[in-house]
Amino acid sequence: MSDKPKVRLSAKGIPVGKMGRFKRRERFDLLASWYGSERAAVEISSHTCQPVAIKNLVNEVMLEPGRRNNSNIIAGLQSQWKQLVGGCFAAYTAPKSLRDGKLTIEVRHSALIAELSPSKDLFIKAVNKLSENLCTEVVFIIGSKR
Repeated sequence: MSDKPKVRLSAKGIPVGKMGRFKRRERFDLLASWYGSERAAVEISSHTCQPVAIKNLVNEVMLEPGRRNNSNIIAGLQSQWKQLVGGCFAAYTAPKSLRDGKLTIEVRHSALIAELSPSKDLFIKAVNKLSENLCTEVVFIIGSKR
């Protein structure tokens, strides 16, 4: 007796995996038997993800409203963070993201969230020195300060 797992074959003798192109071919054969090959091809292609160029995807994501130039803004905040908020705050915090006026700041420890929460308005004023109404809200999250 052999301990090899049995390989399931399609009607055409092609090994069929749980997922993948062999399953797709099997579905196509079934649809072709129901509707004919032309409509089967249309049905299969309409339910299959089409390849997308990564360049188009990145451009689409980066040009969403509220996300324009945010990577540049965050990079600027990170480089000027010590000057903006002072060495005491900068030692324990780091800007993580800015989206729709909401600045997310990483802090080293959960206890710092309670200590820094009353100072949210100071962070907002400091960030808005770069540009008017850039930041309207601050959220603290636990993370490793860089």
